[in-house]
Amino acid sequence: MAFNNPLLDFTVDNLVSDVQRRFSGPLTPSLFQQVDFISFLDSELRSDLTLFIRSAREEYFETVYTTPIIQNVVTYAIPYRAIGMTTRKVNLLDPNNNLLELVQLSLEDIQLNYVPYSSPFFPNGYYVQNNNVILFPPNLGLNNSYKLQIVYERRPNSLVSSSVCGQVQSFNATANTAVLTNVPTNWVVGMTFDFYNGYPPFDSVGDDVQLTNISGSTLTFSALPTNIAINQWVSPSMQGCIAQIPYDAYPLLNQLATMKCVEALGDTAGLQNAEKKYEQMKVNYKSLQPRMEGEDKILNNKNTVFGVGRGNMGNYPNAY
Repeated sequence: MAFNNPLLDFTVDNLVSDVQRRFSGPLTPSLFQQVDFISFLDSELRSDLTLFIRSAREEYFETVYTTPIIQNVVTYAIPYRAIGMTTRKVNLLDPNNNLLELVQLSLEDIQLNYVPYSSPFFPNGYYVQNNNVILFPPNLGLNNSYKLQIVYERRPNSLVSSSVCGQVQSFNATANTAVLTNVPTNWVVGMTFDFYNGYPPFDSVGDDVQLTNISGSTLTFSALPTNIAINQWVSPSMQGCIAQIPYDAYPLLNQLATMKCVEALGDTAGLQNAEKKYEQMKVNYKSLQPRMEGEDKILNNKNTVFGVGRGNMGNYPNAY
């Protein structure tokens, strides 16, 4: 049964209320307004907390992007939502959806390849240049019956008030329409939108969905996400009223924003106390890891361009 409790509020507006409760300074309208609290929450989410959660190496933000291989094209852009424009893994999918893992190569591997890349012993791989994944050897671009799969960590959406977002009241998957609780006046046809869950784990169910028509509270999109559901949130691309991090990390985010408030007031002693509290909260949060308790980590040895390792035996297609 799907989780549904409208009495629970996970929006950034509720996070602001929590920060205000934690903050012991004067809360006059001239000091901090809601937009300031949201700005603190968003900057700390981006500059500190996301990196801390990533350091756990528990794949919280891992996302898969799949695109067809285009004939004779070997250069593909890293998804723009990738944290730090980095990739986790790059794979090929054959016509039967078998996964063929590619080896990450360095420029030295490409330039000083003692084994000619035309040799069947040269591994199928890729290297990163600028913000692109480049398949190598070049004959990988001939596999237009294959798909390229880029595994990356998706950047959480920037935080905005729920007043500039809408919640799904009903939808028609055949007509690609959704009735929302709120349609801000600055939403126009042609804009792209994100659909995401309002309950843990706050996953995105559809990114960059184009708006094609507005009729009151009924919006028509180019296509609705496969997993669309009642009460999901909709907002312009890369924005959201939900912090897309583990719910157990919400207190950490609130504490970081509280520290920003104290810092803005120039309260040195208060900031030191808040920092100590935050460090203890980080220790407590780490006690929730790893996510798979009781199971050993599997260590995989990546092969070099001159050896044979996990899932790769040169260009032999039947070796996978």
